[in-house]
Amino acid sequence: MQISRPKVLKISLLPLLAIAWLGHGVLAPAGEFENAVSRTSTQESALPRPPADTTDFIKTVMLDLNGDTVKWSQFAGKAVFLNMFQTLNKFSRTELPSIERAKRTMKGKMVFLLLSDEPMEVLKTFRDEHPGFTVTYLHTPVRLKNLGVPSIPSTYVYDANALLVFQVNIGQDWGQPQMMNKLNLALSQ
Repeated sequence: MQISRPKVLKISLLPLLAIAWLGHGVLAPAGEFENAVSRTSTQESALPRPPADTTDFIKTVMLDLNGDTVKWSQFAGKAVFLNMFQTLNKFSRTELPSIERAKRTMKGKMVFLLLSDEPMEVLKTFRDEHPGFTVTYLHTPVRLKNLGVPSIPSTYVYDANALLVFQVNIGQDWGQPQMMNKLNLALSQ
């Protein structure tokens, strides 16, 4: 008696991969921004709001590239753009030039931070290889996924009172007028 092989259904995975790729971290078309944004001034965020006394979340996990602790209180009274990124993530790398354009357009009205869980030496090398990016690079010793970050890149924009105005869990072209309007919203609150 011979054992027969089960019949294998052959399907193309290409459409499924394309859907997965489109849904995770690509630059969203301007018209789809509203679907990607979670308005969190009244809703819960995946990333905890930094506490007023800075003794919790942010104080313990952000380090500058010299290894010094960065306290949320350093940004008191300023709007903050906090982007979770990784140097080898192609969607993070695609988004970085537009973050730099947005930073220059904001002309110091907002602090722009890039937070990564990659080793500090990797971040230093990346910064040195990209001198045109003047954003502030920060390291966290905690895995971003353990902080509740749903995808890379993810961006959290806080107002001057450290309240989360909105978050985006997909790459964006931050230099677009629509995105600049969203960033200006953080300045007006």
